[in-house]
Amino acid sequence: MDASRSTARAGRVASGIAAADSSGADTETSPVIVLTYPHAGAELLAEGLAASRALAVTSATGILPLCHDAIAAWQEVDARVGPPSSLAIKSVRTLAATMIAAIQVRAGAPRWCETSYSSPAAAMAFLRVVPGTTFLCLHRDLDGVFAEALQTYPWGFGGTPFWPYAADHPGDNVATIVDYWVDRTQALLEFEKIHPESCVRVRYEDLAGDPKSAVTTTLKTIGVPTDDLQIFRQPVAERDSVGQAGSDPQLPHDRIPPRLEDRIRELRAELGRAA
Repeated sequence: MDASRSTARAGRVASGIAAADSSGADTETSPVIVLTYPHAGAELLAEGLAASRALAVTSATGILPLCHDAIAAWQEVDARVGPPSSLAIKSVRTLAATMIAAIQVRAGAPRWCETSYSSPAAAMAFLRVVPGTTFLCLHRDLDGVFAEALQTYPWGFGGTPFWPYAADHPGDNVATIVDYWVDRTQALLEFEKIHPESCVRVRYEDLAGDPKSAVTTTLKTIGVPTDDLQIFRQPVAERDSVGQAGSDPQLPHDRIPPRLEDRIRELRAELGRAA
């Protein structure tokens, strides 16, 4: 496709997105956002979603936080407290729609799918800007996050997603990881509760155990065709060698801060996991 035709098509796609409102969003072409946090296994989910030709899969483009910041700027411009003005929403929607359209045209896919580690506040701002967006809320159990964190950062958490939580637990990596998991999991669950009609929950453990089944079910739930999916990874259990099995660092439960024990049990129960 030459540049002029590509530009024209992007303009048509952007116009369609920008014209959408809360009553007219097209769920068959509306964005799909994988909302999660670092080390929850988003890479595996994104790989599975990319098996669909209907999705233009990207990661951390910055579009969600950009919309959040743009709305905040408009609040200052309008000297407004409370919901943003219709002008602010239309302006930011046009900005987002233009970038999303460029991604869709480049990929040749009718629907944008982004992995985002943004805050729930940024996700809520984007949902206001682009109604009809579906959020795949990806969760991972504490044990898995703990093992990956220690394997990824064996020399310390400075400059990592865990660092903001380390100040409350000097020298205690276990408590730092647990605090991180509780905070991020709780925030994601609260977002689901506020926007149940826009959220689909995905668990990393289901995905790792049977990627094809988990991704196929998820795609069907959000209205994406599944009859032409590409190759999936084998389940994690089949890819790992016998020698590697059981080698992940184990969470020492006796070192979990007592103040977090009850909350961990509550969160695991909400996620359908045993305490």
